[in-house]
Amino acid sequence: MLSSFGISRGPFSYLIMLLIGIGAFVVIGLLSAQEQAFLQKSVLVDGKVTSFVKDDLNPKSISYAPVVQFITKQGYSVTFTAYGKEANPPGYNVGAVVKLGYDPKNPYNAVILGSQNNTYMLLGGIGLLNIGIAAAGLLLKWGK
Repeated sequence: MLSSFGISRGPFSYLIMLLIGIGAFVVIGLLSAQEQAFLQKSVLVDGKVTSFVKDDLNPKSISYAPVVQFITKQGYSVTFTAYGKEANPPGYNVGAVVKLGYDPKNPYNAVILGSQNNTYMLLGGIGLLNIGIAAAGLLLKWGK
């Protein structure tokens, strides 16, 4: 399978794939720990999607980030753009209520909760795929 991509099927290539797979799970762990640290210090509130901002950094793939408004526990209205939630078509409708967390010291440092789920699934898939191929290759190679 790997040789069709011009990659050697020796034990070294399988070990590299195994390391990539393990690395993907390490990144998931680090991202999860960072998210948990933020959530421990953040205040949880509901926000409302008010509009979208066109994110055209990549001219070949235009996406839209939701603009969210919420009221802090002190009663201040805050509006922020949820970069990292860009999608095309947008993942939310205008008027949608979303759960979010914000830093009480800097309410503009806010995130829509669950915004890392797609990243976790992608990294998990990459990790499982690499570990599966590496394990199968190593078992076949050393099982002879």
